[in-house]
Amino acid sequence: MGKIVIVRFSFFFFISLSIGKQIGYTKNQLTDWSQPNTVDTLMAYRELVEADSLRDKGQYSQAIKAIQTAQRIYERGKYRVRVIDCLVRYASILDAADLPIQCMQALRKAQNYASLYPKLNLHRLKADIDLKFAELYIPMRKSDSVTYFLNRAEPVFDKIKDWEKFTYCEILRAGDYYYASNFKCMEVSLSLALQRAKQKLPQTNDTFSVIYRLQGVMYDALGDYEKAIMVAQDGLRAVLAKPRLTSLDSSYVVTFYNNIGAMYYSKGDYDRTIDYYTQALQFAMRQKSPPVPTLLSIYQNIGSTYNKQGNTDRAMAFYMQSMKYTQGAYVQQIAAIYFKISGLFIKQKNSQQALYYLQKGALLQKNEQKDIEIYYLRKAECYVLQRQFQQALDTYEVAIQASQHNQNAPTETIIRQKMADVYLQQKNYRDALQQVKQGLAIVYPSRRKGGDENAFQLSQTGDRLSLLELLCLKSKIYQQWAVTAITQPIRQQRLQTCHRLNQTITTLYDTLRLNYPWENSKYLLAQKASPFYKGAMEVALQLHQLIGQELYLNHAFGFAEKNRAVVLQDALADTHARQHGDIPEKVWNDEKRLRINLIFYTRKLIEATASKDSLRMTRYQQYLFENRRKLEALTTNFQKTYPEYYQLRHDTRPVSLQAVQVRLSRSQSSFIEYAEGVDDLYAFCITPTTRRVVRIGKIRAIEQQVNRLRTSLTDYAMVTESSSKAYNLFTQSAYQLYNVLIKPVVPIQNAFPKHLTIVPIGSLSYVPFDNLLDASPVRSKSSSYARLPYLVRKTAISYAYSASLFVDVSPVKSTTQAGTLLAFAPAYSSANQRTTVSPMYRSGNQTAGETPLSETQQEVKQITGYFNGQAYLDKSATKSQFLQLAEGYDVIHLAMHSRADEQNSNQNTLFFTPEKKQSNSHLDAYEVGGLQLNARMTVLSGCETGYGTYQVGEGVLSLARSFILAGSKSVVMSLWKAEDRASASIMDLFYKGLADGLSKDEALRQAKLTYIDKSDDLTGHPLFWSGIVVIGDASPLVLPKHKILLWLSSLVLILLTILAWRHGKTMLNMYFFTKAKFQSTSSY
Repeated sequence: MGKIVIVRFSFFFFISLSIGKQIGYTKNQLTDWSQPNTVDTLMAYRELVEADSLRDKGQYSQAIKAIQTAQRIYERGKYRVRVIDCLVRYASILDAADLPIQCMQALRKAQNYASLYPKLNLHRLKADIDLKFAELYIPMRKSDSVTYFLNRAEPVFDKIKDWEKFTYCEILRAGDYYYASNFKCMEVSLSLALQRAKQKLPQTNDTFSVIYRLQGVMYDALGDYEKAIMVAQDGLRAVLAKPRLTSLDSSYVVTFYNNIGAMYYSKGDYDRTIDYYTQALQFAMRQKSPPVPTLLSIYQNIGSTYNKQGNTDRAMAFYMQSMKYTQGAYVQQIAAIYFKISGLFIKQKNSQQALYYLQKGALLQKNEQKDIEIYYLRKAECYVLQRQFQQALDTYEVAIQASQHNQNAPTETIIRQKMADVYLQQKNYRDALQQVKQGLAIVYPSRRKGGDENAFQLSQTGDRLSLLELLCLKSKIYQQWAVTAITQPIRQQRLQTCHRLNQTITTLYDTLRLNYPWENSKYLLAQKASPFYKGAMEVALQLHQLIGQELYLNHAFGFAEKNRAVVLQDALADTHARQHGDIPEKVWNDEKRLRINLIFYTRKLIEATASKDSLRMTRYQQYLFENRRKLEALTTNFQKTYPEYYQLRHDTRPVSLQAVQVRLSRSQSSFIEYAEGVDDLYAFCITPTTRRVVRIGKIRAIEQQVNRLRTSLTDYAMVTESSSKAYNLFTQSAYQLYNVLIKPVVPIQNAFPKHLTIVPIGSLSYVPFDNLLDASPVRSKSSSYARLPYLVRKTAISYAYSASLFVDVSPVKSTTQAGTLLAFAPAYSSANQRTTVSPMYRSGNQTAGETPLSETQQEVKQITGYFNGQAYLDKSATKSQFLQLAEGYDVIHLAMHSRADEQNSNQNTLFFTPEKKQSNSHLDAYEVGGLQLNARMTVLSGCETGYGTYQVGEGVLSLARSFILAGSKSVVMSLWKAEDRASASIMDLFYKGLADGLSKDEALRQAKLTYIDKSDDLTGHPLFWSGIVVIGDASPLVLPKHKILLWLSSLVLILLTILAWRHGKTMLNMYFFTKAKFQSTSSY
């Protein structure tokens, strides 16, 4: 867990450095220091200097030996004040080593020694010692002792006008209130301390920093992380604003960075946590003598954060790095590291290694009670791995007792959660719920008795993530408990209780996610929430089956929607809110500038990392940190200053089934959304008139079938070298998956739907559906793929990231002229013309330029004939040219090498023509995401542009997704390596269909069918044509010709009607005018 440093500001350290000045001796007492130095006193002085150095390095045992040597010398010479100085220094070392009991013993010894000489005027020293006693008693939660010592010290400091320590007494009272969870009194004490400081101390005094730190800690404990971070950042800026930083100032800066990182840790924003911990580490390392305890703490904090992110390798690396600073450290610190490493092995389910490091830590700790609850917690977890549940429960009980003795509430919460898990595995649901209830009482103490048991607010807890984890566990318990219900009413009651809780949890997850400014933290939260949404969807479906209410089907669909593309939806909603949320253009430009800076420095950091230039890496990390901080502050200002933006941004309602039906009625399409339950795959099928859900089967079995199909589609060697094996593998897999995924789902009354929109999930995201076979092919030794009954022959298929994005088709900006095309086809080197059928892939797995593409330029020349196009070929197809022009075109076509990076989705790449003045020619996914495109369609005619890492709870992180994120309404992409000639042929046919007014999915369908009809036995294989798919808005780019004629005919008819009406009106007016004139003449 990220450790927040509560109060580590110790005046005692300075007393030990200049005790003569601090105590204020009389002339007689000063002789103790002013006596001539002897060889012995000089030797003692060197020992004290050495002790200070050893303490700063964390070598406490050696430092104590040096202090004791100096003390013996002074005792022999009867230098009484210097003896007291040694005792004080000894206490400060024990305090630095986090040994409060031993520190108290040393202070009492100093106190007793001073009382032996009442003639010495040591009132200030005694007050200092009382102050230190109060500070030590605070974390022990002994408020009476704290009050006693503060009441003794405070009048002394007031009398001698030591305003710094006088203020510090009130700060310590605030710290005492913190440990008593009395935050109202803590706020009052801090306000009083701040008032004293402003009245008596200069603005540059370090006491202000201490107050700001404690205010941040207070708001963090209250769960108001935004305010906590804001206050802590104000304190940090106050210190950094000093013209010159002392060593003490530097320690404050490190502590501020560390504390802010811990606040982000509590918030669950682990990216920012690591940013601030890294800043703390770098700042500490810049000091001449880095404080070893601080380095030890920061390395462990970073390791714990990576552990939370699931990156156990990085966590282990930082834990091992911290071991380098344990030389001379006290055994408790080393034991704590062993316990953390043990936890990593438990997460990897390696109980043997976990027990090994656990025992190493226990041997070091011996009889010490500090962190003993962690030892028992880890030991119980090892028992669980070995399925010794009763031993685990017994050990958990001991751990709870230890945590209560040490007043370690966060650890007790974790223990109770672990116990509930064990009870759940034993199907002991009542005891499991009891443990969850007790855990909730710790993390949510403000809950009223007798109130709504599902009424929770994130602002009322200091540990949001633990609250969510406990509530999700409670939901899981009720869901499994419902299965065991003897009667239907009891089952229904438990399911309804679970469902109400699930709605509360969903609201909490939405609130938490919207408070995260960075997508990696959102990905991690979505991954954690995914199992909950799977269970919540199944609970709603069971209630729908039991009760039959349509409401529960809608809720089930809403839970399924929450488990896909939520980060993408948030980003697009944020862009929409910025554009329509009354934000001034200047502020909008500032935000855009910061995002451009982030893209630039990210690129520079990647380059510096590749060249292993540590100096540049540190510099660019600092630039990134500062720009992220400014962008975060600007985003927070958006929410406070522009209410319309806030309202648009925080609309997290999921799309309804009815909204999808309304959208379908306009497009004459059917819609299928696949959704994962706990173990089973489901499909929501929606038509303009019907909506239903179908249970497909077990996820694991379906994944195996999908993997076989993908192998048959992407293994070129098998297709060419073992044609019969490849043919049979493909046809069997494609037919089986049709019977599993399509046949039971799509309602076929008279004919197959004309258009089919699919929202895939999991492994389904990596295979196209149009090559599924709706009839069983005859097993054959020949491999004639052209005549197979593909699904593409029946329907036009498009894809969507989610139903919400399918329904929300907002118009593009008016700055884009409809039908304008921007196309790029780079030249990597002189292309060698190929006459063989062997594939030429548009893959950037090698550096751009090694593999020429012979068809891309011809492809671009052909498609620009169908639209008002601007083509950039050869050397003019540069990255800088694209970035300059991309935002002004309606259609973007990129025919080039591309690469999908499975390790880092931000480095999915498109390769342009290299430029002499540019350091690189490739456009990465994170750069694309920073654009503001206005295109209705982007065509990525390269390899694997729809392929990438699958992020649980989000989907495939591909290049195509980056273009959707940048504002493109649809993307045509490839799911595997695109063969050059086949891609060029299909693209030509595709654009011809678009120019004729076909929808994107229908134009792509017609292009594929034409290609298949003209192909031979080999090139008709789906490997060549089925990997190209369209995702997003599939509507036409131009009106079809027959609709244009109909529209013109209607216009002419309207004009004729208007003319006829006007002509008739004129004739009628003339008739009445003539009649009136005749009557007028007759009257004379």
